[in-house]
Amino acid sequence: MHVQELRLGFSTADTSYPSLVFAPARLSASFRSSSGEPVAVEFGGVAAFSWQEDQDDLLPGEPWDGPCEIFDSPLLAAHPPGKTMYSVAGLRHIRFHFNEWGRLDVLCTSFSKST
Repeated sequence: MHVQELRLGFSTADTSYPSLVFAPARLSASFRSSSGEPVAVEFGGVAAFSWQEDQDDLLPGEPWDGPCEIFDSPLLAAHPPGKTMYSVAGLRHIRFHFNEWGRLDVLCTSFSKST
């Protein structure tokens, strides 16, 4: 398992508490940046997600206050293609850290900042 930090053009450090909205295979996370700018991230092809407020178990190289992708994670291994309706080839394990608020783990095929 290894971690790659993501540079997405926005920060998850010192934000407002994120709001999550889920619909089949879609997840939206919205929050206000540290400068007060509204940010919304749309995840597509969502097979699973979780919110956790305890962040004490960071992986080597994992940022405490930013987004990353986790490769070969146990969460990905638990969702092989075909296991569920949305467990398809190409799933990615994306993790967003929101400092002291918590972290969001999403298994998805795509994600982007929405306007």
